[in-house]
Amino acid sequence: MASDEECPNGEDRDVDLNSFLCPKSIAIVGASATPGVVGYNFVANLIDGNFPGSIFPVKSGMKEVCGIRAYPDMASVPDDVELAVLATHPSQVPSLIRQCGPKGVKAAIVAAAGFADVGHEGKKLEEAVLDAAKEQGIRIMGPNTQGLINGKSTILSVPFRANLQRGSGVSFICQTGFFYWDWISRSSHVGLCKAVDLGNMCDVSHADVLEHLGNDPETRVIAMHIEGIRKGREFLDVAGRVTKRKPVIALKAGRTDKGAGAIASHTGSLVGDDAVYNAAFRQAGITRAIDMNELVDFVRVFACLSSLPKGNRVAVVTFSGAGGSLAADACSEFGLDMATLSESTVQRVRKAFPSWATMGNPIDVLQAVKTDDMRLAYEEALEALSVDQNVDAIVVITVIGNLLHEFDILDILVEHTGTASRKPTVICPLRFDDGFERAAGLDLRGFTVFPTVRRAVKALAVAHARYEHLS
Repeated sequence: MASDEECPNGEDRDVDLNSFLCPKSIAIVGASATPGVVGYNFVANLIDGNFPGSIFPVKSGMKEVCGIRAYPDMASVPDDVELAVLATHPSQVPSLIRQCGPKGVKAAIVAAAGFADVGHEGKKLEEAVLDAAKEQGIRIMGPNTQGLINGKSTILSVPFRANLQRGSGVSFICQTGFFYWDWISRSSHVGLCKAVDLGNMCDVSHADVLEHLGNDPETRVIAMHIEGIRKGREFLDVAGRVTKRKPVIALKAGRTDKGAGAIASHTGSLVGDDAVYNAAFRQAGITRAIDMNELVDFVRVFACLSSLPKGNRVAVVTFSGAGGSLAADACSEFGLDMATLSESTVQRVRKAFPSWATMGNPIDVLQAVKTDDMRLAYEEALEALSVDQNVDAIVVITVIGNLLHEFDILDILVEHTGTASRKPTVICPLRFDDGFERAAGLDLRGFTVFPTVRRAVKALAVAHARYEHLS
């Protein structure tokens, strides 16, 4: 992990991220009337998102952008400006920052690449940007950033057409927009509260945004993409406080030498020893993900699961004996135990099965054979496991769609949400026809849905580890 001493630009200054996330007025310097160009996208996204404040496109020789009057320079803007978005050539940024000061600008987003990400000369230019910002009392996000998302403050350099829901309070901090785009593409039904792309992170850092989101009442779960950390001690102090209140998941890139080399050319970040990051994350209570699948899985289990498992004893209800075996393997791999079902649970569930059926954990409902009996088997199994003192969590492996069942398993699961004693339950569905969209709806009812048995069990193990950390 990069130390404070390795980052001479990391001096503390007052942090008020509301000027980035909730500005009353925005100037787009380098605005454009050409669709697809960065300076156009910033303006168009604000208009499409019904930004409630004032928008001031700034570009010499332009009269208007997207129907909004444009101004030749910052000095010509008639009112004070809270946030400036600089969509210009890198070499122009230091002088533009100085022009922003007299207009009352408190924060600036620098979109352009070509700073520390391109080597020594770019790093010198980045330092000049920060020097100018300090002179004017302006905070900098970036350079080399796509921008940020916060409800109607959609301040992005790329076209944004998603029908975004705030949903379950998931917020992202990253050094590239790819990570929250991937989340939106796979979990739009869960929603996105806020997303901040730090880029090269010459000023505003992970610690700054983590502190802000930790105090944000709308944010319930925080996901981070990390290439390198500035102000390492401050980051750990902040993370240690925040993880006591909210789960924090981190995907740390650059675990290998080649990955670290790619990071140097992307954001110019100092990467540091991966083993140090592992130890630091554990110390701070941060859950580490090793790829995008794990990041999405862990965020969703914290955002959607009805409660955290208080113990590590897992019961499995499955339509496939093989699926039950995979679940048992995964439990062993991730430190969970297959629960020993109470005798009352066994006797209750047995009534829904033929006399020859084997009874234990996993509970294989396909043994019920008849449709009516299979439906009863699901119902009895879920209800019995919910009150079994030997069970801390449930894995359901099932089919959603009309391939095997003449009844709708979704109906049974939805009914189960009303059970007061319901245990934390993850679902691994084989989905047919409209099963994909319908299964996603379970995430909004306190379950969490996963595409494979192993991923479902690992996410459950992570949720239990969170409970132990809080305890």
